[in-house]
Amino acid sequence: MLLTEGVLQSSLIALTLVYAGLHLTDTPRFILTRRVDHRRLALIDIAETLLASAVAIALALRGATIGALVATDVIALLVAIVGLYILQPIWQPRLLWARDTMRYYLQFGSRNFAGIALGAAIDRVDDIWTGAVLGPTALGFYSRAYTFATYPRRILAYPVHSVSSGTMAELKDDRLALSKTFFRTQRFTCT
Repeated sequence: MLLTEGVLQSSLIALTLVYAGLHLTDTPRFILTRRVDHRRLALIDIAETLLASAVAIALALRGATIGALVATDVIALLVAIVGLYILQPIWQPRLLWARDTMRYYLQFGSRNFAGIALGAAIDRVDDIWTGAVLGPTALGFYSRAYTFATYPRRILAYPVHSVSSGTMAELKDDRLALSKTFFRTQRFTCT
């Protein structure tokens, strides 16, 4: 925040709030994944991608620069809230201190934490470098080019990973079935 000013600073504030909201939609997403119920998640992802792309293109054609980029994340938040909390809510947030439930979810998620943190760091380091060295315009072009380049991963690998992670969670006590599922999903993703 101290190193930015103007539009870049307000965009940073907006993105911080949007991502805080997106993280609040993680619980219903995880519940659906755990239930191996992916139809709603797939519909949310498709709606988010189509709406965000349409809005970003429309705003860019009207001359919006960084606003078009921020709008894609705002659309993602709105679609997630509508799809997970308003239309047939899966989970109602409430303050509760259930140690057994917290312990279970912390153990379940702790195994993935290092991998997710490393992946996020790898994805962000190049953004930071591009913005710092080349400037905000180049960062905008780079951000959209990177998003476009990763569409195959988003369209093919993410759905497979979503289904397989819920399936693997259900098979956690059956080592042979878990190994077979892991091998098959990795083979499918790599081919």
